[in-house]
Amino acid sequence: MTAKMKPMLIGLVFFLMNITVCPTVSFGSSETGNIRGVVLDAETLEPVTGASVVIINGFANTLCDGEGRFVLKNLPSGTYSIQVSHVGYEMQFLDSVTANPGDLAKLTVHLVAQPVYLKGITVSPGRFNIMGVTPTTQQTLTKREIQTIPQLGDDFFRAVSRLPGMGSNDFSTRFTVRGGEYDEVLVTLDGLQIYEPFHLKDIDGGAMSIVDVAAVESIDLMTGGFPAVYGDKMSGVFNIRSRDVPPGKTKATVGLSFLNARALLEGSFNDNKGSWLVSARRGYIDYVLKLGGADDELKPTYYDFFGKLQHQLGDNHVLAAHLLYAKDDLRYQGEEEDAGDTLITDYGNMYGWLTLWSEPHPKLFAQTVASVGRVDHNRRGQLFFSWIGQPDHIANDDESFSFTGLKSDLEWETSDDVVLRFGADVRKLWADYDYMSREFSYIYRSDASGTYAELDRVDTVAARLDKSGEKLAAYASARFRLDDPLVAEFGIRYDHASYSGDDLISPRINFAYEISEKTTLRTGWGFYYQTEGIDEISVGDGETDFFPAEKARHLMIGIDHEYDNGVRLRLEGYDKKYTDLRPDFRNSFDRIQPFPERANDREIVHREKCNSRGIELYLKKDTGGKLSW
Repeated sequence: MTAKMKPMLIGLVFFLMNITVCPTVSFGSSETGNIRGVVLDAETLEPVTGASVVIINGFANTLCDGEGRFVLKNLPSGTYSIQVSHVGYEMQFLDSVTANPGDLAKLTVHLVAQPVYLKGITVSPGRFNIMGVTPTTQQTLTKREIQTIPQLGDDFFRAVSRLPGMGSNDFSTRFTVRGGEYDEVLVTLDGLQIYEPFHLKDIDGGAMSIVDVAAVESIDLMTGGFPAVYGDKMSGVFNIRSRDVPPGKTKATVGLSFLNARALLEGSFNDNKGSWLVSARRGYIDYVLKLGGADDELKPTYYDFFGKLQHQLGDNHVLAAHLLYAKDDLRYQGEEEDAGDTLITDYGNMYGWLTLWSEPHPKLFAQTVASVGRVDHNRRGQLFFSWIGQPDHIANDDESFSFTGLKSDLEWETSDDVVLRFGADVRKLWADYDYMSREFSYIYRSDASGTYAELDRVDTVAARLDKSGEKLAAYASARFRLDDPLVAEFGIRYDHASYSGDDLISPRINFAYEISEKTTLRTGWGFYYQTEGIDEISVGDGETDFFPAEKARHLMIGIDHEYDNGVRLRLEGYDKKYTDLRPDFRNSFDRIQPFPERANDREIVHREKCNSRGIELYLKKDTGGKLSW
C-alpha cells in the first residue's frame, strides 16, 4: 500500500465512524403523543421493577422504574400495540392504545406471576440478551440504545463493545471476547453459521455488519461457558434472530443517512399463516467521495440483501426460507507520483437455507436446517516505484469456499425437572486457492548517462490448492433441577473434520443457584475446540496444509443481582487457558493492508500456550425516561 493510499483509507474509516451518529431520516407526522403507565403484580399490587414495555413492530421501548412506572414519549400520533413482560410473569399484550397530540394515555398493567420453566433458565455465565424481549430474560442493550450510542450508529456489532469482556478498535467492527480473537466467535443468523459477517474487509477486517439492524429481532451473546449445542469456536457465540413480522399488515420502511440507503418491506398472507420480509441496503461512500473529487482514486461500494418467507404448515410445523447476500468492491487507482498503483478487491457472501420448526408434542420441539452457501475473496494489486517506473509488487489472489449442510436439533422436556437436548450437524465443504505474489528487487547503477535501476531478482510465492472434506458434529445435553434453587446442565460434544483429521470430545458443565428471587449464582467449566477452517490456509505465508485443532478450557463463576431501585449488577470472574495453538501470522504496525502477508512488518508467532483471566463488573439502570446508564 502506498503512503498516499494509507492515510486516505484511514481517513475514510474515521469518516465512517463519525457520520454513523447521524440519525436516519424519517418521514411522517410531526405531531406526537405520550403513553404513561404503571405495572403492578396482579396479586400483591406491588410495583414490578424493571418490567419491559415495548411498542410492537416499533422502536420505542423502556423499563419500569423502582415504582413500576414507565413513559413512552414523543410517539407519532396513532394507535399502538404494547407488550409488557418481566421474568417470572406471564407476558401481557395491550391493543389499541392511542397516542394523540396533547393527550397523555395512562395505563395500569397487572402482570400475573408464573413459574420460570426449566428450559427458560439461564444456566451458563457470560450470557447477554440484546434487543430481544422475552419473559425469561432481561435486555442488556435495547434497540433504542444501540441506535443512539455515540460513535456507533446502529451497527449492533459495534454496540456490543460496551459490554464487559469485549474489545474493539476504531477501525473495525470486529471484536474480541475475553482475549479471544474475532475468528473465535460463532456468528449465526436464524440458526445458520455466517462465515463472513462484515462489509469493507480491507479496513482491518470489516467496518460494518452485513445484516441491517432493522431486520433484527434479538441477539443472544455468550462470552464463555456456552453449552454443547454450540461448537467449533473457542471464545463466544453471537446468535442473531431476524425480525418477527406482525400479523395483518403490510409495511414499507425507507431510511436514509450519510452512510447508506436502506429499505425494509414486510407483510403477511393466507390469513396470517404466512409472512415475508425483505431488507436491502446500498452504501454510497463512493458517491460521497465523488462529491469530494476523490472518486477517480478510491471507489468503495457495498450492498446487502436479506429475505425471509415463512409459512405455518398445520398446527405443529412452520417452514421458513432464508436468503442472505452481501457484496463488496473496492477500486483504487493512484494518481501523480503513484499513477501505476492499483488495487481491486471484491468479496461476496451468499447463504440460502430452509428451516423447519416442529412441535409434535407440547414437550417435544425439533428444528431442522438445510443450507447451501458460497464465500468469495478476490484481490488484485500492483505497486510501482514511482521514480523508476518499475513494479515493486504484483499480487493476484482468488479464493472461494462453498458448503452444503444439514443440521437437526431436538429438545425434549421429559418432566418439569429434566430437559434433554440432542443434535447433529453434517456439512460438505470445498475450497479453492489460486494465489500468486511477486516482489521485485533492483540494483542501482550509474554510468555516464546517470543513475538507473537494474532488475536483480524476483521473489515469487504461488499456490494452487483444491481442498474438500466433511465436518460432522453431534451433541447431547441434560438439564436437571437438582433442588428447587439449583439447576445443573451436563453436556458432551463430538466434532470431526475429515480434511484436518480432527476427532474431538468436549465435555461441559454449568450450574445455576438461585440464592434469592433477585440473586443468582452461576458457574461453568468445559473444553472448547476450534478446527482450522477449510478456507483458512495462509497460502500467502507459504502454508499448504492444515494444523490440528486448537483448544481452550473455560472456568467461570458469576453472580447476578437486581436491586429494588432497578439497578442490575453482574460480577463475573473467568480463567481461559489455550493450548495446541497453531502459528499466528500477524502484522506489527499497519492495520490497513491490502496484502498483509507480503508487508515488511509481517511476522510469525509460535505460541505454546496462553491464558486469559479477568474479573468483570457490569452495572446498569434504565430510569424509564431519557436517561440510562
